[in-house]
Amino acid sequence: MSVNDPSSIQLNAISVEPAEGPGRDLILGTAGHIDHGKSAIVKALTGIDPDRLPEEKARGMTIELGFAHLDLGEVRFGIVDVPGHEKFIHTMAAGAQGIDGVMLVVAADDAVMPQTREHVEILQLLGVRHGVVVLNKIDLVDAEMRAMVVQEIREFLVGTSLSSFPIVPVSATTGEGLNSLKDELLALSRRIPNRSVSSVFRMPIDRVFTIHGRGTVVTGSPISGRVVVEDALELMPAGRICRVRGLQTHLDPRDRLHVGQRVAINLAAVEKDEIRHGDELATPGYLTPGAILDAHVRVLKTVPRPIRHLQSVRLCLGTKETFARVRILAGETQPSVINSNESGWVQLCTTEPVVSEWGQRFILRDETDSWTIGGGMILRPVSRKLRRTDLDDVSGLNILLGDHEADRLEEVLRFFVSRQASSVNRQTTELQLACWSGVPIERIAVLLDEMEKSGRIVRVGESQSPIPRVWIGACLERCLEYLRAYHQEHPDLPGCPRDEFTGWLRSRWGEDLARHLVLELTRQVVRETPQDYRLAEFAPKQSAD
Repeated sequence: MSVNDPSSIQLNAISVEPAEGPGRDLILGTAGHIDHGKSAIVKALTGIDPDRLPEEKARGMTIELGFAHLDLGEVRFGIVDVPGHEKFIHTMAAGAQGIDGVMLVVAADDAVMPQTREHVEILQLLGVRHGVVVLNKIDLVDAEMRAMVVQEIREFLVGTSLSSFPIVPVSATTGEGLNSLKDELLALSRRIPNRSVSSVFRMPIDRVFTIHGRGTVVTGSPISGRVVVEDALELMPAGRICRVRGLQTHLDPRDRLHVGQRVAINLAAVEKDEIRHGDELATPGYLTPGAILDAHVRVLKTVPRPIRHLQSVRLCLGTKETFARVRILAGETQPSVINSNESGWVQLCTTEPVVSEWGQRFILRDETDSWTIGGGMILRPVSRKLRRTDLDDVSGLNILLGDHEADRLEEVLRFFVSRQASSVNRQTTELQLACWSGVPIERIAVLLDEMEKSGRIVRVGESQSPIPRVWIGACLERCLEYLRAYHQEHPDLPGCPRDEFTGWLRSRWGEDLARHLVLELTRQVVRETPQDYRLAEFAPKQSAD
């Protein structure tokens, strides 16, 4: 399966020994204004034309994502070429998701242009920190003009995450500077930190097509993990289990592939029409579809107006683009806006279920797709509609934004075991906890044991569900409030009937936690009889009547 051109795909047998290849795989994206020569640079470097559509060749501009690969020593770069036109910014954002580094292309005869600026803003919002600036078309300008454009680029990048990128002058037409660019790319590969290959596989789908006699093929750049022939994967958000029939990367058949590689997957028993643009493949049970996402958002300083409460926007998440309404989680006395160059907590209420994980970056564009508003980071991939009075849940977002894994995991447990999160199955799995907290799945069990030993969590019920001790404390206080209110309303009765009290507990927190709370209460301040429960200090008394 080629990740370059569907028509050139040749599928081999399923059982394939891994081909010998470079020692390291990285995904390299392009960025830059239209007509600055991104596709020409890719073709000059690799010999592969990333513009595969007839319309792209006829119009001389990139419309869809293009793909190529470049081997430099022990490094293989899988290259994702993106459109530069302002009408295809959402496609650019999709292509930039999950890349390890970027080539920002600027034409020497044009210098910094509007989409240069917008692409740089998007790269920063997506957390891209490694790359090179390619000064293309140097054959069209003299040395003085070249120096002026280099200076303009340097000044433009000051204060951005791209400010330290080297600038490499090249000409895709004459080939001048291409060897220097290859040297810089090889040096770039040494600066990019290694990504650990998790046991959890996840890949947003950027293309889907069919091959006669073989069926459906999808391609993408994995976010994490590895995939092996015959693996079972879950197609999300539909939740359908699929089987991996075959794998290829850049025409090479493999029996396994991993993050950092461009991946083409032949899926068994799935029709092309069943897969939508922006769907994902993942380890079964890892992702949970949601239509309300809690996030931290930063508004760009260049936007013409602030984000307002309940404003409709376009959400670019992975390779998915969908409409969403922004609910600003501000205090009651604060204005319901986030101004330019400011950040804040929001809920993104999407028009259709989407999948994401803690820490995933996203882009927001205005409803008419005219400009980029800002972007940020997903903190709760599945949430519920929060009110401004839900202070614990809103303040919990500050914990989720932090770097401490145990704190994030504790907050996830607090939120999802509460009755307020009843839209999600409270019997959470380790895969879900990893997705929602950002703690690697390999560390979840170890970290939970450490938190139990330190007293931060308590295991309850036959399922040994981990519950934060602070949450149990809050539940116990609520139980005492319930009994005080009952005694005040019924001072002549000996206590609250057992069925009434335990039924109230189960309706709020489920059977396991209800049983644990009763045990805690009766060991401390509550007395029980075969008929009822009462506070230890309470004694029934007759009313004056």
